[in-house]
Amino acid sequence: FFSFKKRYISFLKSSYRKCSDWQLSFLKDNNFSPNDMILFGGLNKKTIFNIYGSANKETVKKAISEFYSSLINIPFFDEKIVIDGIELNENESKIYEVVLTNAKRNISGGTYSCIGKQVEKAFCKKLCDIIGIKKYEERNISSTREIDFVIFNKEDKKINIEMKLSGKGNPESADAAFSRDTNILIIDFLSPLMKNELLKKGICFVELSNNNIINDFMNVCRKLNIV
Repeated sequence: FFSFKKRYISFLKSSYRKCSDWQLSFLKDNNFSPNDMILFGGLNKKTIFNIYGSANKETVKKAISEFYSSLINIPFFDEKIVIDGIELNENESKIYEVVLTNAKRNISGGTYSCIGKQVEKAFCKKLCDIIGIKKYEERNISSTREIDFVIFNKEDKKINIEMKLSGKGNPESADAAFSRDTNILIIDFLSPLMKNELLKKGICFVELSNNNIINDFMNVCRKLNIV
């Protein structure tokens, strides 16, 4: 991983703001293999194959471009990172965090969401700040595994939040909510079938692709007597 991190930072320094989409400039480099592109793009091969039915070079390019567009359009990361004298803005920092978090997990062989837990935590905190939720926990051990985020309703009952940002067209990304103590699922895309299954199980959800994140989250919090 440290070898990859060194290589990635070197790429950032050499490409820094030479074009508007400079963090994607590796997609135009013929020296990059599909596997290299996947690591630099913050994804993993299995996810790309599940979504697109292929993981060849052109498919990888398309998947990463769509993933970056989706990621940048979600406003939840306020931190600005400075690397070796290079200052990244919020969106650039968001991409940097995602790439390194998932590269570490992919290289170590773990199975994780495409978006790292640090980013998920920042997203949940931002939502809470926007609608005025003051009492929350960043982590909680449930009976089955670690829940992403916990907030409390007016009766001081714990409301567990599971977050899945795994890319368009991956219906399996919501499956974890059924096997965990989940009250609210925040996810980028949901199929109609998956929505029905969540409703049957009494699990509320916020679908980020609706582009109405704040209002949807507020409505869920009202339903669960949080606000």
